[in-house]
Amino acid sequence: MGSELAAQIVSAGAVQGLFERLHRFYLDHSCHPSGKKPLSGNASECGKVHMLTIGHSYGALFNFRSLLGNMETGLSTPPGDRVYSFGDLVVLLNPAFEGTRYAPPYYSAKQRPSYLGPDAVTGGAQLPVVVTLQSVGDWATGDTFPIFRHVTTIGGNPLGIEKTESDHAMGWVPAFETHRLYLSPTLHSPNYPDGRRPKSLCDDGLADVDVCDASPTPVDCRVKIWAPNGIGTGAFSIFGKSSIYVGNGMSLLATVPPTEKRPGNFFPYWVVQVDKAIMKDHDDVWNPLTTEFIVELYHAAVAQAEVQAKPIRDANKPPRAPEQ
Repeated sequence: MGSELAAQIVSAGAVQGLFERLHRFYLDHSCHPSGKKPLSGNASECGKVHMLTIGHSYGALFNFRSLLGNMETGLSTPPGDRVYSFGDLVVLLNPAFEGTRYAPPYYSAKQRPSYLGPDAVTGGAQLPVVVTLQSVGDWATGDTFPIFRHVTTIGGNPLGIEKTESDHAMGWVPAFETHRLYLSPTLHSPNYPDGRRPKSLCDDGLADVDVCDASPTPVDCRVKIWAPNGIGTGAFSIFGKSSIYVGNGMSLLATVPPTEKRPGNFFPYWVVQVDKAIMKDHDDVWNPLTTEFIVELYHAAVAQAEVQAKPIRDANKPPRAPEQ
């Protein structure tokens, strides 16, 4: 309770101004290219700054409250443009805030058509801009959080899906789930040194390796598979495909929410349920597997941004001073 109130107070104070200044600096040097011209910033500076934002637990609440306005602005781009949020990518790890906070941008994003640009200059396909990683072993947000919310919101009486969103942390609302992240059952989990790990969310048909594991730069190799030429036209953002191998024995599978129409392909907001073999509990967020997955997501976002930015930057280089 005290931590939640502290996060809300801090995120509404001067730190929000800091986040705004960071975001403006990012926009001025990235320009979010979409269509024939940049949406924002100095074209000659396009792509010179990249930014990854990560928040865990109440830190995710802190981030979300501070960044919500930028997310809403990024959703208000014309239907033919890509959605953006804060920087290149925002990652929320086991967020400790209720689903009702997340619902407005989520449902707004579902109303937008899928964006798949035909080439790099026109913006490329939509890659995720906000990714939530929720451990299925997180008892703090999975078990304790709903009890706390039920006790503190008696009298509100929301019904149906609104009650689920109000009582549960956003990573546990079934309607929001877009993916599940598994570890192959044949591989060792650092979370279970004796090898006796619990049954996975999915133990069938998961890959152990891929062709990129033998590459000297496996992340670059996978990005070319997921997002050819950095523009995101691969299976990485397409729902309904078979599981996608994402390195270190991990596979990502897009899921269909049980009570809601699934989001369209290239949906910008991901909520990923993570197997305990990868992220064991609420605080197990900096293990090598989770870190590697975040690195690959961010690498894909930066690769896409650079492909989009380079022709804009090159076309707007300041003229060279004449030689003396």
